Amino acid sequence: MTIQPEGGKTTVFALTSGTVAVSKAGLVLVSDREPVLVGYGSGIAALLVTSGSEVGIGTPLAVMRQVELTVTEIVRGASGQIGVRALEPASWLASRGLSIAAKGNAKGTLWCTHGRNIVLPAKVAQCGTKLPAPSAALFLPVSVTME
Repeated sequence: MTIQPEGGKTTVFALTSGTVAVSKAGLVLVSDREPVLVGYGSGIAALLVTSGSEVGIGTPLAVMRQVELTVTEIVRGASGQIGVRALEPASWLASRGLSIAAKGNAKGTLWCTHGRNIVLPAKVAQCGTKLPAPSAALFLPVSVTME
């Protein structure tokens, strides 16, 4: 999936947590949550992290002139041999409640206004409860508020 940024450059963010790998081929994020490699392409204008860095979801990775988003799944065949399979990036993102902003979207505008709203008692916050990172099990955006 080729993404041409408005204004010539854009900051790309980690779409999963994992380890950053930078080479001549470009910027890749090796997920620590599932067996996938998220590629951003080689149009790097400025790196914001170093190769080998451990990052969380949403961490700014680089300023890119153009993004060539790819998602590659690592799979094990019936014979036990390891292989790879290309996944459609927009589908992979959508199954995790994420999306690519379309041309002309205003900054800060939500791509989606529906989803689940969960209200938790205020005492739950005292237990150190944290929201889970987006995963394949979360199909819609979820907002959580404390009463």
